[in-house]
Amino acid sequence: MTSRTLCLLALGLAVPMQGLHVALKRQLKPEDIAQMGSSATVPNQWQGKVAPDFELPELAGGTFKLSDHVGREIVVLNFFATWCGPCREEMPELARFHERNGSRHVTLLLIDAEEKRELVASFVERGNLSLTIALDEPGKVVQAYGAASLPTTVVIGVDGRIALYETGAIRNTDVSLEPLVSMQLALLAGGHGTSRDEYLAAEGRETYSRLASATTSTGLAGRALEIATKMDCPCGCPDKVVKCTCKTSKGIRQRLASATLADRADADVIRELNREFCMGGM
Repeated sequence: MTSRTLCLLALGLAVPMQGLHVALKRQLKPEDIAQMGSSATVPNQWQGKVAPDFELPELAGGTFKLSDHVGREIVVLNFFATWCGPCREEMPELARFHERNGSRHVTLLLIDAEEKRELVASFVERGNLSLTIALDEPGKVVQAYGAASLPTTVVIGVDGRIALYETGAIRNTDVSLEPLVSMQLALLAGGHGTSRDEYLAAEGRETYSRLASATTSTGLAGRALEIATKMDCPCGCPDKVVKCTCKTSKGIRQRLASATLADRADADVIRELNREFCMGGM
């Protein structure tokens, strides 16, 4: 019996006990428990913080600099990636929000996390999207906002502070965004918007180190990241390689980071990685 057969057999046996396996795995890995706790508290930690200023290139050309908009508009940031299923699912709802607020002082900016321009452009063309998209290929803005989970949505109020920090897909903007945006628009109409200089001064006094350090990075980009998000972790847990913290997934990510992937199909790469690493995760 080959090692591949043994691996598939082991994975098959693991499926009925997946819930128990995951529970035991979580209990046995303190770092996982810490990460789960951190994810749950991140939104509260960001609430009321001055939004970090940034400047990013837009997909359609030009640049977006946050300090040019704060105090004059309500800014809604949405961090996403083309490989992220929940991100794709919420796109129609974000498009509806954009259409409804197009004539108001509201800016919706989608920030792509660590992907190539060509990949994002293809995604936008296929989806026939008309939303404003900025490119954060190095991931510096993603890290600055601690957006370890995608999608993440951030609403920046007229005072330059974060009024909402939400992880996970938005299903209904009428409930999750509209009341807050309407309240901020009323504040703006009442002359309560901060000035650019006031915002930058407050941003310079803000501390972000603890919040930004909560961001986890895979160290992958491009096709290596795409493969890691597609590939089931061979350890038997329900996570993909990009998310799992086991020794096997870490080894696979290291191999992907150094591998030559040109002219190789994703399925072939995944099969090769399974052959190499599968038994190591048991």
